[in-house]
Amino acid sequence: MLDLLSGAGRCSLAALDVGAAYALGVDPRPGLVAAAERTFAAHRVPPTSYRFVKKEIMPALHETEPGAYDVIIARGVLELLDVRRFFARLRDLRPKHVILDTPTTFGREPLIRFALRAARDESARGTNPRHAVIALPNHNLIVMLCDHFGFRWRLVDYPIAPAPAQRPDAGQAGNRTYVLDRIAG
Repeated sequence: MLDLLSGAGRCSLAALDVGAAYALGVDPRPGLVAAAERTFAAHRVPPTSYRFVKKEIMPALHETEPGAYDVIIARGVLELLDVRRFFARLRDLRPKHVILDTPTTFGREPLIRFALRAARDESARGTNPRHAVIALPNHNLIVMLCDHFGFRWRLVDYPIAPAPAQRPDAGQAGNRTYVLDRIAG
């Protein structure tokens, strides 16, 4: 399992708890990488089953071998990256599943909106000053990128059988969690 923007390592810890053989956490914020390492040591997780690295997301993805990870968890990464390059690299890495948790914006056509992140936000003070400007995709852009780069998608952030008026659509914004499944090919 590859955990992008792993923070304190909670998703990595949960993945190992449910049977992942190995977890790699990637985060550019040194304080959070150190916190994750302390958490894993406190829980006596065998050091051979995980690793945390302080690294920017795209360089870490380019150093990753295709097929190395069955599951990639990406929380809050789309707002920091060129989404086309991110999806292209996901396609090249060939994970079976991607859990994509991302803020989204309003809009009917595929689009991305740029915004300034508040200076009080810790990730804006990270190692890369570009993190002060963020890009928010809308739902239709994520769908288009999934279709283009060979992923089936489903939203997992709403009740299993919501009423039609409650179903997420292009006009809604907020945080969305998608599960992407690689289409064989």
